[in-house]
Amino acid sequence: MGLFLNLSTIFVLILIGTGAILMIVSLAMYRRIIKDQDFSGSHASGNLNILNISHLFLMGFFIVGYVVVFTTLIAGVKIVSELFVGLIFFFGAVFVLFGVVIQQKMLSCLQSTYTDSVKMLVSAVEIRDPYTIGHSEHVANLLILLWNYLPVDIREKIPKGILEHAGLLHDIGKIGVPEDVLNKVGRLSEEEWALIRQHPMIGSTLIAKRDDLKGIIDWIKYHHERIDGNGYQGLPGEAIPFVSKMIAVADTYSALVTDRPYRKGKSHQDALAIMYDISNTQLDEELTSRFASIPDHYIEACRPDTLVRNYIEELQKIETFFEVPKQAEKIDIVFSSQPGVLVLQKLLDYAVQGRLHLSVAILELDNIAAVDRDHGYHAVDELTASFGEVLLQNVRGTDLVINRGHNSFFLAFSECQLSIAMGLVQRIQMEIEAAEFYNQYADVLSISKTFSEYDPNESETIHEVRDFILGSDTDSVN
Repeated sequence: MGLFLNLSTIFVLILIGTGAILMIVSLAMYRRIIKDQDFSGSHASGNLNILNISHLFLMGFFIVGYVVVFTTLIAGVKIVSELFVGLIFFFGAVFVLFGVVIQQKMLSCLQSTYTDSVKMLVSAVEIRDPYTIGHSEHVANLLILLWNYLPVDIREKIPKGILEHAGLLHDIGKIGVPEDVLNKVGRLSEEEWALIRQHPMIGSTLIAKRDDLKGIIDWIKYHHERIDGNGYQGLPGEAIPFVSKMIAVADTYSALVTDRPYRKGKSHQDALAIMYDISNTQLDEELTSRFASIPDHYIEACRPDTLVRNYIEELQKIETFFEVPKQAEKIDIVFSSQPGVLVLQKLLDYAVQGRLHLSVAILELDNIAAVDRDHGYHAVDELTASFGEVLLQNVRGTDLVINRGHNSFFLAFSECQLSIAMGLVQRIQMEIEAAEFYNQYADVLSISKTFSEYDPNESETIHEVRDFILGSDTDSVN
């Protein structure tokens, strides 16, 4: 009989101990759920807070009960129907755990649905400005990554889910900016810049209509402020919300490294170097340093699928070009670097197979670093966009324009001898030098040109052109 009681007691202790562990896990999960949610904008926030506190109190009470019963059993104090008591505590813990898990899954589904709705809204805005498709998702991913590297006491003050929505919605105000201004190629006028500078205010006004987003109004409103006080609203650095400073860091990095049809994005290290240069004037110095300390592969993993799809679409355009000979007029874009090198190599193979001339030129905007230094990377983006657009407008229907770097472009002239190609490039250079965007910086800019030709009568030129495409040194023609 004593043995039976001893085994029974051991079994009850196991049940109670297991129940206590489950209850502690449930308590930790529930606290995390509450911490990750922001109910401040909800009409029922008072009731929700009371319910949350009550739930946590009851769970704590259960844990105390487990400890008391477990201790009395160890001490040998008899409890009436101890097996029954143990079962009640055990299944009570299971019940609570199931309730928390179900609630967690329901909240996860709601969050996922809500986030998808936000992404659909953002996509509707970004489609008006094709160059920025995927940018908001990229910024949101970078924000969450940066949040993970903040001190625990700061993370506890910033709900992760709300931060993601702030990243997705940071440019939502562009819905109020005219499409012709968003998509303008070249330098913006003062009036157009004034319209662009309104988008944080427009975005915050739109967000204010939603009770559940009231917590991010100021984050969106001030995400283009600068530490030196020269931002869109002129807010001094100490008055800028912390999350707005985070958005500025993520937004700047995304803009620097993302490829555009008219230029290749900067490398990770080059982007960080620029961000260091503008820290403590434009960006928060401590946040910039913390962002730079994150391993490269984690930052690279933040690129959204949209940016990858854009690359695939470029490759599909290339395939279409070669599937339908003589239909180069279908290629009406400036290719970015990696697809561009592929298309040039395939174009060379096509010329070799057909024994056709192929001339390739490189045009570079020299001293563009001076523009970057004096006017910022936005001015460089506008300058290179205009440069690529003029190239695209002035080549023949069978020619291709490919950006090989930030300020350097390939021009591929199909079935064209070198002497003719040099004449075409000279005419294009005159168009560039007459353009308004070039004259704004004519005192510091110059254009250099290099050429290579595949001649079907000289087989060694195959290797010369291939080396030229892949980046071998060549002599410049000014």
